[in-house]
Amino acid sequence: MLDLATIKKHFISFIFALSLLGGWSAYNLNGTISLKDKEAEFNKKQTNDLNKFIEKIRKEEAQLRTNELALEKLKLELSTKLEKLEAREKSLQEVETLLAEKASTMGKREEQISGLATALMPLQQEKQTDGEIRALMNQFAETGVNLSDTPECDDKQGWLRYNQALAIHKQISTLAKSSRNLASKYDYFLSSTARWSFGPGCKVASPR
Repeated sequence: MLDLATIKKHFISFIFALSLLGGWSAYNLNGTISLKDKEAEFNKKQTNDLNKFIEKIRKEEAQLRTNELALEKLKLELSTKLEKLEAREKSLQEVETLLAEKASTMGKREEQISGLATALMPLQQEKQTDGEIRALMNQFAETGVNLSDTPECDDKQGWLRYNQALAIHKQISTLAKSSRNLASKYDYFLSSTARWSFGPGCKVASPR
């Protein structure tokens, strides 16, 4: 039989063992609860970090899309400006070509005008000479002199007019010979008003 001391001893051991077992169970339970909390906290943190990362990626993708749209818009604007510049350059080239053609045409016209002016110079000179001849013919007529009829030897005024008319006649003859047309035109006048008398040169005054 077990004595009281032995029972007491084993009871104390049993109580100690129960205490140890209860403490280990409580420790094990608390450890398990703490681990689950940490795991939940870690998962929550990972989820938050992942959501933040996804949100960041979305924002970056949105910004990238915005940049792509801005780049497309810029490309379109540059393409439009380039087309305008090409059209303007083409227009300028057409204008340059047109100006070159006009310059060439004007050059040819200037050559034609210059050639025409050169061709007209003799005609203009002839016209001017014709005007001078007509003026001299009027002066000749104003003298009232007939070169075939010389004045009397002592008629100083008559000889003055005669010599003046003779000088005018010679000047008309010289000018008319400068052009074949003028020579032919004024041949009758020069021959009909020429000096035909080659006698002593003056008339002897008739006795009164």
